[in-house]
Amino acid sequence: MTAKKFSVVESIQICLLLCLLAVGTNLFLPIYIIGQTHLLIGSTFAFLAILILPLTYVLVVVICVFVSLVTGDHLWTIPLFFLLEICVIYFLKQRNIFILMASMLYWIFIGVPVLLVVSHFNANDIQGANVIVTLHTALNGLLNAAMAATIYSFIPHKWLLSHVSTQHKLSSNIFAISASTLVVPILIVSFAFIAQQSQQKEVAKKEQLKNSSLLIGQVTSSFIGKHLLIVEQIAIAVSESLTLQGPKKIMLAAQKNDPTFFNIILSAKNGDILYFAPERYNDLAARLPLSVRTVRDRNYFTDAKTSLKTVVSNVMLSRGIVVAPMIAVASPIIKDGEFDGTVLGAINLLSLKKFYLDLKKIAGNKMVVITDSQSKVVFSTHPEHFEALSIFSFQKDQSALIRDLPVLTLLKNKYVYEKTSTQYGWQVYLLEDASEFVFSIRQQLIWVSCGLIFVFSIFLYFAYKLSNRITAPLISLLQNGDDYTSDAFDNKYASQEISAMANKLKRSSYLMKNFEHRLKLQVEEKTEKLEQLNLQLAAQAREDGLTSLLNRGGFNELAVNAIKTSYRLNQPFSVALLDIDKFKDVNDTYGHLIGDKCLVEFAKLMQDFCKRETDIIGRYGGEEFVIFMSGTDIQSHHNLINDIHRQTRFIQVVDEDSKNKISFTVSIGICSVLSSVNLDLKGLINVADDELYKCKRTGRDRVSITTVG
Repeated sequence: MTAKKFSVVESIQICLLLCLLAVGTNLFLPIYIIGQTHLLIGSTFAFLAILILPLTYVLVVVICVFVSLVTGDHLWTIPLFFLLEICVIYFLKQRNIFILMASMLYWIFIGVPVLLVVSHFNANDIQGANVIVTLHTALNGLLNAAMAATIYSFIPHKWLLSHVSTQHKLSSNIFAISASTLVVPILIVSFAFIAQQSQQKEVAKKEQLKNSSLLIGQVTSSFIGKHLLIVEQIAIAVSESLTLQGPKKIMLAAQKNDPTFFNIILSAKNGDILYFAPERYNDLAARLPLSVRTVRDRNYFTDAKTSLKTVVSNVMLSRGIVVAPMIAVASPIIKDGEFDGTVLGAINLLSLKKFYLDLKKIAGNKMVVITDSQSKVVFSTHPEHFEALSIFSFQKDQSALIRDLPVLTLLKNKYVYEKTSTQYGWQVYLLEDASEFVFSIRQQLIWVSCGLIFVFSIFLYFAYKLSNRITAPLISLLQNGDDYTSDAFDNKYASQEISAMANKLKRSSYLMKNFEHRLKLQVEEKTEKLEQLNLQLAAQAREDGLTSLLNRGGFNELAVNAIKTSYRLNQPFSVALLDIDKFKDVNDTYGHLIGDKCLVEFAKLMQDFCKRETDIIGRYGGEEFVIFMSGTDIQSHHNLINDIHRQTRFIQVVDEDSKNKISFTVSIGICSVLSSVNLDLKGLINVADDELYKCKRTGRDRVSITTVG
């Protein structure tokens, strides 16, 4: 069955349908696989257009797909690599390479290596993301090619355009169908597995970060609560004691037992410092200015005085004896229901070794940053990046490989993070380098890709073997079809049906060979006779039936080539137009038979004079003749024509009825060419014809010559 020839309208309709399907799936049917990356199924319809549409319509579909990719949220490299893949596949398809194999060749030798290099310089995403993006894009391209090949294999042949009806080997068709139908489900299952594993890893990582962040928040609150309790107990002891001796001993013991307090201060209700623990600070403080020996200007003092509750300050820089980043725990001293001073515990943020070790046990290699209510860093497990008192600022970001986890950019790196608030208004940030999270996905995708390559290789090998096994008996039959020595067909892969068909075909072929041999002999005999007839017809087609000279068509054919040759060799040549004078009177007086004799005699006369191989004589119509002469020199041409002109007067044709002798004259116009001029045969005939009419107007029986060039 021959392929259908679609009209222009039908071709446009198919093209528009493919465009709508391609753009619709790319823009409105995202199938997320890893993070924000999703399959671009629209390219399938561009590949399908290559298989079933002429190039003009293919370009329209490709442009639509390219526009949908550019307007979508994709890396700028994806549309460019799509165009490159289309070009390569179209080039290989013209060389009868199966589209799936063309796609594999493109991604193995061009797509993957180049995309790895290009995406490596994409500094806007996570380190190591280039491998994931490259493998994801390559597998996406293979899936599109396989889907297009599968759809194409199920399209009825009569629906295809005539330009795609090229016949392929049966083994190639079997291999194409087997490979495409095997690869599509494998790729779909692989993408489903990758998507599931990626989603599970994100959920697990989010839960892990959340739990660790909550635990760190609890440890932080416990750490602060422990020191807050110590300060509150000292404040209670001071408020209940009549003298300061007992509370001073408690302060000294508390500071000694917990070196995190670099001092514990007792202040009066006006904010003046009354006592320091450790004891040595009191002598040092006595030398300080009065403006430093007070806390009345500190927020934690005024907040504790106003609220009559224990206050935890924001991070600040201590002053006086020790200058270091600190947080203060201030507990009010209340006597008889009135404010009577504070007990202040200053926690040195540079000596939190135990607290650091507790956080490291929970966070591991992750980064922990604790900030106060003003976003100042209270503590960081990486003080080389974030010192106490510095502002913790970051930029919320996103990654194409992460969908649900929050991402931020910090120190030019991307981190996934979780934030927890404590009861003191602090924020606990737990950050993990996003590349650590992406690494596990990358390793998984690499293993899946390697597994797919292995499975593809096995399946394609089996598809190749299957196609060869099915077609081997047919090939054997074709190769041994001329062997009639045995009726048995022997092939180890042949089925009963093929063997029976082969034996019948061999017997039928034997009979046909005998018939063909007899028919060949008959054809050869008929062909020989036909060739002879053709030669006769060809000669008759070029000759004038009356004079045996060349007719007008035959003369023109030879003269055109002769003129080109003369121009090329720069040889002089002449064209002479000869017309018998008053030939109509001869016909009217003596009849056409006498007129025909006159024409024959004049033709013989010209043949007697024009005996060179380069001389061409023809009957140009009625009583008009033409002669082409080349070579030698122009004067010899003129002499020859003049001889013919003179000898014509001596021709006598006898009328058998009246015994009258009839003679006639001839008028001749000559155009001679000395060198190359812009004149073809028609132009030369016109010039000679003008000269001929000069003879007619001036009395006939004359020769008129013009020379050009």
